[in-house]
Amino acid sequence: MKNLHCFKSIALLTRLILVYILIFSKNVVSEEVYRLSDNVSLTKQSVYLKLTPGESTFTGRTSLVLSIDSPVQTIEYHSHGLLISSVVFEYKGANYPLNIEHPNQFDIITEHVPLSVVGKATLNIEFAGKIGDADNIQGLFLLGESGDNPYIFSQFQEMEARRVFPSLDEPNKKAIFSFTVDIPEGMGALHNTRPLAVTHTGLRKIVQFATTPQINTDVLALAVGNFANTALPTTALKSQVYSPIDIPLNTPAGLGLLVNQTVEYMSDYLDTPFPYDKLDFFVSPLGTLAAMENVGLIALNTNQIPDTDSSDYDVCEFNKLIAHEIVHMWFGNSITMRWYNDFWLNESFTEFFAAKIIQQYYPNNQTCTFIPQSEAFKTDNPRAKPIKRAVKNRTDNEGSGQLYYTKGRSVLEMLEEHVGQDLLRLIMRRYVEAYHGKNVTTSDFTKLFPPQYFVADIIASFTEQSGYPLISVFEEHGKLYIAQQSYHGEHNKLWTLPLSLKVIDNNGIAVHHFLLNHEKQLLKGISPEQALFVNGDGVGYYRWESQESTAIFPLNKLTMSERLASMDNNDALANSGRLNFKTHLDQLIRIIADLPSNEPEVETALDALIDYFIEMIPADLQSKYADYLKRKLPSNLPWETLISLENGGKWLELYGVYLNSDDAVRFTKDYFSTTTKAELKSRLGVFRVLVSNATDEEYDTLLKLFNSNDRSIQEDALDSLGYVTNKKQLTRFYDFLLSKETTGFVIDYRFQYPIFQPKLRQEAANYIKNHLQSISLRVPDDQLQWFPFNFLTACSQDEIGLVKNTFAGWSNVSGIDEKLQVVLEDIDNCQINSRKAIKQVTIF
Repeated sequence: MKNLHCFKSIALLTRLILVYILIFSKNVVSEEVYRLSDNVSLTKQSVYLKLTPGESTFTGRTSLVLSIDSPVQTIEYHSHGLLISSVVFEYKGANYPLNIEHPNQFDIITEHVPLSVVGKATLNIEFAGKIGDADNIQGLFLLGESGDNPYIFSQFQEMEARRVFPSLDEPNKKAIFSFTVDIPEGMGALHNTRPLAVTHTGLRKIVQFATTPQINTDVLALAVGNFANTALPTTALKSQVYSPIDIPLNTPAGLGLLVNQTVEYMSDYLDTPFPYDKLDFFVSPLGTLAAMENVGLIALNTNQIPDTDSSDYDVCEFNKLIAHEIVHMWFGNSITMRWYNDFWLNESFTEFFAAKIIQQYYPNNQTCTFIPQSEAFKTDNPRAKPIKRAVKNRTDNEGSGQLYYTKGRSVLEMLEEHVGQDLLRLIMRRYVEAYHGKNVTTSDFTKLFPPQYFVADIIASFTEQSGYPLISVFEEHGKLYIAQQSYHGEHNKLWTLPLSLKVIDNNGIAVHHFLLNHEKQLLKGISPEQALFVNGDGVGYYRWESQESTAIFPLNKLTMSERLASMDNNDALANSGRLNFKTHLDQLIRIIADLPSNEPEVETALDALIDYFIEMIPADLQSKYADYLKRKLPSNLPWETLISLENGGKWLELYGVYLNSDDAVRFTKDYFSTTTKAELKSRLGVFRVLVSNATDEEYDTLLKLFNSNDRSIQEDALDSLGYVTNKKQLTRFYDFLLSKETTGFVIDYRFQYPIFQPKLRQEAANYIKNHLQSISLRVPDDQLQWFPFNFLTACSQDEIGLVKNTFAGWSNVSGIDEKLQVVLEDIDNCQINSRKAIKQVTIF
């Protein structure tokens, strides 16, 4: 699964993007309370649902065929929000009506049966349930309700199938499922499998689907409504792309080829065929969800489909997303974690292979696959939970996706550098062969490696503890040493760390593989005089620094990934005061001035300069910072050319939003007035420049940017209209977010945009404080606790008090105290680090 719900800054994901996300808590609940007994397994389950798009409820019945290993007198299953009307236990030809019990805090219902049972038994249950809406993408939810074609779709990951039918809703309870739906006559139904039979009954019809393979509940899927479909006839499985009939969908021309390339690559790499006989797609607005790996019916959010003029980076992201979801058919669907504490085995493995596929088939369009760890660093800190941790309910994994996708993938890439590509491929093949169709733990994977590689130690050090190391290279008594410590200053953490070191010697560039598993070790075979680059291939999940006396590795000898990793590393060191901020700032300016305008390094530098306005430079120094950049950066830019570049929007934002360049603003207004919204290049940047330079009257007009039938234009408008300049515009923007016009769009993280401006944080805080009730009506309960993360860009002591005061009245929101503490600690750390950095900038 890929989840979109994140708190973004303009260029990079904010310092913490849903960071520090999950906070350590003591395990005070015994396993038998929050998990079902291993003694009972689910063999097969039939589900019958009567569904009508437009109605808020549904009814159903289900039969669970159970296999009981040893005698029991209780049967457990999951149910959440269902109204159960009948429970009958069937055993050895006799039926036993049971009492209707209530679920515990972990949605587990315990039924007492009138005799001791073992072997085969069946549980028959009748029930009714509720259908959610576009703001609550859980279980079954209704979309398109504002138009003439409402439709129902599902999201069962994770722990959400229990909202739709009573089940053994755990990953290790794989079973064969048989779905039948009773729906209006004029509508269609989609499922993991193909329809077997359709029976017409007047105004309704009953659709019976083929049984599924043995899968877990998370990857079941169901859609009911009126759908259009586009065939991908060249794909091996004759894939179809479905979408609601009233949502225009331009299926990317290369989608079929990408599907085939992904299946071909994985089948060859793993030496095993595609695990299933169906591979279709369902495309729809899905809130914060980017995609979901349902067996046979992958879900895609419409906002992930690239436009015909999308940037190469956006196309790269889309291609990687498609590859990621298809790879899930092997990792996650066929081979499934035994429990959610090993969720990284699903997401990290798929992201690792998705990047490989893009690099293999799209080498000229792979920038989105570089340095994933740069985002993980923003989320991984002493307050974050490790990616392998205790999970008792769905909120324990809420918002943690970035670490699975980025940190986990980075660890696998370091592992590949360490053991070699050939051995890793061999181990992956053994892993798939041994556990096809089964459930696994991390140790099932690591035990396959020869012991001399210390793979279990490497994996454990990065998955079972949060944070990452700071690597130091230094000379001592004529020898070169390397040492590690926690980047965040924790004294109780040590990593088993595979390093790939690039060294220049007489024969050119040599690569040294080195395992660092102590605080300090001698770098054998490398002298202090040799130029050394610590992060070979740019895959290292660590920060690094060197003494000034050590030789500098020439940048032109590094790969693109290595150069970007080095820039990201230096940016982090400068932000924390470990590297002179003025020196780093001037280096970024030189990159922008000297390199071709569309280079990835230039975009990275533009991002950094923008982020300093948002996250580091206080309000009273913003104008001086802007004046310095104006003096140093290129002027009289060719905007007609820049607007069409991949990073044209970044150029436009820096100059038009933050530097208030008359040329940039004038060009933007002229360009907007002569070009239709659908044809605008760098549209997001154009919208943001217009909004940030608008009068109050102009701003009211710009709100109409949202009035479009093009979902991508509406999304860009929502990501731009918050770039306001005063209190009146801020109020108009927040009122607009909370209005009915934005129903079905994700609004919670978009409250952060006015907060990007230090001068408006007080006004934003006042609005949020006074509108808790309105906000809570639009933001689902389990998401409301994350609202303080809109203030992650705050960076002063005064703002700590501001945030505390803002959320003082939110104490009844579940989880708010923990999330608020994370944000307050981050603001405190930021103001300490920024003070160190700004002292180094003499121009201020």
